Amino acid sequence: MIRTASLVYGNGYYGSYSDSEPRIQQLNSCQQTFESEERLRRKKAIIVLVMIVILQNVTEYGFAVNITKISSKINITIHGNLFACNHKNASHIQGPGAPLNAYYGIVATIYYLLLAFFSAFGGYLGDGRTGRLKAIKFSLVMLIAGSAAFIVLECLLLHTTHHIVLIIFVLCVALFAAGSGIHCSNIIPFGAEQVMNISSDSTYLLAVYVAHGYYFFRNVGCAIAFSGVSYLQERDMNESLSIIGHSIPLVTSSISLLIIIMSHAVFAQQLPQHNMTKMFFRIVREGFHLSRVPNLIPVSRLGVLDYSRSIYGGSFSDLEVNAVQTILQMVPKLSLFIIYFALYSQMHTTFFIQGTYISSPNNVKYVSVEVVNNAVIITLIPIFVYVYQKHEQRISSFYTKLQIGFALISLSMIVAGILEFYRKKGYVSNSTSTIHYYCRFPQYILLGVSEVFAVVAGIQMAIVNAPRIFRSIAFGIYFMFSALGIFVSGIVFLITKVVTDTFHHGDRWICNNLNDGQLYYFYDLLSVLMLFNMFIVIGYSRSSMLSTNNRTRQ
Repeated sequence: MIRTASLVYGNGYYGSYSDSEPRIQQLNSCQQTFESEERLRRKKAIIVLVMIVILQNVTEYGFAVNITKISSKINITIHGNLFACNHKNASHIQGPGAPLNAYYGIVATIYYLLLAFFSAFGGYLGDGRTGRLKAIKFSLVMLIAGSAAFIVLECLLLHTTHHIVLIIFVLCVALFAAGSGIHCSNIIPFGAEQVMNISSDSTYLLAVYVAHGYYFFRNVGCAIAFSGVSYLQERDMNESLSIIGHSIPLVTSSISLLIIIMSHAVFAQQLPQHNMTKMFFRIVREGFHLSRVPNLIPVSRLGVLDYSRSIYGGSFSDLEVNAVQTILQMVPKLSLFIIYFALYSQMHTTFFIQGTYISSPNNVKYVSVEVVNNAVIITLIPIFVYVYQKHEQRISSFYTKLQIGFALISLSMIVAGILEFYRKKGYVSNSTSTIHYYCRFPQYILLGVSEVFAVVAGIQMAIVNAPRIFRSIAFGIYFMFSALGIFVSGIVFLITKVVTDTFHHGDRWICNNLNDGQLYYFYDLLSVLMLFNMFIVIGYSRSSMLSTNNRTRQ
């Protein structure tokens, strides 16, 4: 008697075969060939995405340098990192202590609110409407449009000072906010899809590879923009090098879009869930409605959404309810990053302004000191990945890594405050300090190490915990809170300035000229805010441990 069995091919065809030895060997060989080709195709997809991440970050950070340079020409003084989905761009203020004005508040408000909105909208777009690949393509189109609008802006500045210039400037900001938000919400979960199709490692290790890999290559793009691109863009407007530098964002975004279009066939894609939004709100509505019915279910300690489960008389499966519960439970955890990014944004604002009061060597004139931060991250990430592989169970706690990262960024603020105290103490008549330029490095190094712990931990948590159908939405929420954190930083900055100007006339913390203020107190205030945030993390950690122990006992 000859037994038969079924084989599933990549095209979904089911075939049968005899268990005779030659036939089995032939089919096994075909299956191995197919798996090998599939694995090779997914590896090509990962290589393409690495190129996209690097080019896209060069695009955004190059655009940030463009905007901060052009803003001075249209009488808009902007300082700080206004133009990055991960909020890590260069700012190049000419002269010490460039002041804030009404234009800064308007442009910053527009950008950060749009970035927060489009981050959340990008998650919905990728998971519920177009799919992640199409959302990424759309984001690149927005970045190309923003880069092209900026080139038009430059041409107009040479011939006119009409208000049309301001309109185009705001349009550039809006286009880049849309492109950045949509792109960041989808690029990481889309990369995770490719890795999960070629790897047999645990979910945790997959999250380690994706999160650290993304952040590694993102900082490679940062380093290129902060060094080479900024060098070209800081040239005079009429120099050929400046023309090349200002054209780089348009070129890199166009190359990114061309690469992803040509490589369409190598990507694994998850189909969007078009009824996802309706399902989400129906589960929430039904859960609230049924939970108010008295004595409906004799089971105690049910969550509100549990009432919408079919086993308790609801209309939805456990899988659907669990997905909605998980995404809602992630929101308060991800909101912890608001204060973190409020402190993080100081690297591009007050840190940079502080540096304009310290004499710098001629050989680093065109290289932003933020390259030090990038170098620390690029160096540490391979080491961390190796350690995670060897000691996965010991350091896999999200809250542990978050506490370490929060403590390090708080320490970075304290170090910056100490530097500011001694800088002001040693400044000379020409407004520059006698303190050594390289004394700025420790605060950037501490901040870089904190990113490897905290920011990467947030990305890992979103990959591991978020349901696959809601993964882009989870990252949309993450980057939305990141944008809101930098927006909150500006609010705290302005409130601090108003309060100290009102109640401490002779002892103001923040002044247009740092030598007239006491900025180190502001750094201390930020450090205290982060300590309060750490207490919340500790509370979450203990609550998580207690719930885990209770489930174990049951």
